[in-house]
Amino acid sequence: MASKTALNTGNLEELGASCLAELLIEVTRGNAQAKRRLRLQLQLQHNHRAAIRDLRKRLATLARSDSSLDARKGRGIHEELTGLIRFIVEGLARIDAAEGHDLLWRIHDLSDWINARMIYRYAGTLDAHSAAREALEQLTVDGKVPQSEIAVKVFDYLVKKDFAQDDDLLHMLGRILRREGFEMLGERISSRMLEQDDKRLLKKREGRFLATPAPADARVMMKQGPRAWLFHIAELETDADAYISLVDESDRRKPLFSRGISRILLKAGRVDEAWKFIEQTEGNPLEDRAIDYDWADVRIDALAALGRADEAQAVRLHCFKRELRADYLRAYLENLPGFEDIEAEEKWLDYAMDHPFPRQTLSFLVHWPARARANRLILRLGRKLVGFSPRLLQDAAECMETHYPLAATLAYRALIEEILAEIPGWFKDAVRCFNECAGMEAGIEDYGEHETHEEFVSRLRVSYWREGRFWKLVRT
Repeated sequence: MASKTALNTGNLEELGASCLAELLIEVTRGNAQAKRRLRLQLQLQHNHRAAIRDLRKRLATLARSDSSLDARKGRGIHEELTGLIRFIVEGLARIDAAEGHDLLWRIHDLSDWINARMIYRYAGTLDAHSAAREALEQLTVDGKVPQSEIAVKVFDYLVKKDFAQDDDLLHMLGRILRREGFEMLGERISSRMLEQDDKRLLKKREGRFLATPAPADARVMMKQGPRAWLFHIAELETDADAYISLVDESDRRKPLFSRGISRILLKAGRVDEAWKFIEQTEGNPLEDRAIDYDWADVRIDALAALGRADEAQAVRLHCFKRELRADYLRAYLENLPGFEDIEAEEKWLDYAMDHPFPRQTLSFLVHWPARARANRLILRLGRKLVGFSPRLLQDAAECMETHYPLAATLAYRALIEEILAEIPGWFKDAVRCFNECAGMEAGIEDYGEHETHEEFVSRLRVSYWREGRFWKLVRT
C-alpha cells in the first residue's frame, strides 16, 4: 500500500483546492515559465482565445532570437515547449482542434530552429521536435483536422527545409495523410516544380546565365528536392503508376530507377511487371565493382514472389560471397530445408576464413559471431591488425575477452598503436585498452610467436616515448 506522504495525485487531492492553490503560488514565485503555464490553464477555463493569443506571443518571442544556446538553455526551452505541447493536446485542442493543430506546427518548426541554435546536443536530450510530431499524429488521426489543412502545413514545412530528406516526417505522413491529403500535397509540390522551371527559363531569356543548368545527379534527385517528395508520396500511397510516370523513359532501365519501380510494383502485387523491370536493367548490378545491394534485395524479393526459390538463394549466396555480408548468409541459411543449415553454416564460415580481405573476414567473424575462427584469424594476423578500424578492433577485443585472452590482447594492442599514431586525442581510450591488456596477462599461459606484455611495453616506450599523458596514466 502506497504511503500517505508519497507525492502522487491522490495524496495531493486530499490537501484540498485552497491549500494546493497557495502551494502553487509559492512554488512558482520567481519561475516565469511555471507562471505562464498556470496563467494559460486559467485562461483555458474562461477564455480560450486569450490562451491562444498569449501562446502565439510566447512562440513569436522565442522565434525572434538567433543567438547560440548552450545545453542548459536549450534544454530549458525544450522543456517549456514540451509542456506547451501537453497543454495543447490535453486541453486546447479539445476545444479548438484547428487552432491546436496550427500551434503544434508552430512549435514543430520552432523546436527545429532551437535545435539548430544549440551548440551541443546529447543523446537522451529532451526534444520538443519529436514530441510535436507525436502530438500532431495524435491530433490528426481522429479526423478532426481537415486533410487540406494538414497538406498545407506539410508543404510549408517542406519549402522551409528546401525539400530535404526527412525520414521521420515521411513516417508521420504515412499515418496522418489520406488519399485526399496526398493528392493536395502532390499538387502543391508539382506546382512548385513548374514554378521553379519557369523561373529558370525566365533567367535564361534575360541573359543571367548562358546555359541550361546541368541536371541533378540521379541519386540526389531521388533523395531530396520536390521530385523526390513526389516519389515518396507515390510510395506511401503504393501508387506504382504515379511513381513510374515520374521517371523518364530513358532512365527506367538504370538500376537506381528500375529497383525503385520494381519495389513499388511488388508492393502493389504486380509481380510480373516488377520482374520485367528487373530483367530490363542496364548492365549487371550484381557484378559491378561496387555491387548494388538495394537492387539485389529487390531481385531476391521478386524471385521469391515468383516462386523461384532456388534462384533467390543463389543471389543471396552471391551477395554474401562478394563482401561477406552476414545478413545475406543468415537469409540463405533460414531458407534452407531443415537441418541442412548447420552443415551449410560450417561450410561458409570456412569459406570466409579464406577470403582475400582480412578486414572483412574479421568483421564478419566477430559479428556473426564465430569466436574460434576469429581467434585463429587474429593470431595469424598479429601486428598486421594495426591499421584496422578502431571500432572493429574494439569489437574484436570485447568478443574475444572471455574465452581467448591472447586474441583480445592482440586486438587491444593494435587499437593502442592506432590511437597513439593516428588519433592522440583519444589517449584515455588507449590507457583503458592498455590496462585491459595488463589485466589479462595473468590468464595467458603462452604468447607463442607474439610479444609478451613486457616486450610490448618496451617497444611501445621506444616508439611513443613522447606521449607523456599516456604513460602517466597507464599501469606498468
